[in-house]
Amino acid sequence: MHLVGFYYMNLSFTLWILMYFKYTLLLSAFMCHHNTFILYDSIQDADQHRWDTVTHASILTSLVVSALFGIAGYATFTGNSQGSLHYV
Repeated sequence: MHLVGFYYMNLSFTLWILMYFKYTLLLSAFMCHHNTFILYDSIQDADQHRWDTVTHASILTSLVVSALFGIAGYATFTGNSQGSLHYV
């Protein structure tokens, strides 16, 4: 009986963590959406090609930074890394 309660408590904690990440993702998306108009207005001679260039460069930069942090984190904590976080 105690293990079942622990399982539900652990599941509940996992759901709270997932909700937190979903909320922060939505919050970031809304902030980025709001700032796109400000960024577009700040581009000299703004057109679709320049906007595409800025968008692709920012997404590529985000990808590179995220990959570098992921690789550095994995390299630092290789012995403590697990294959799936669902079974923590």
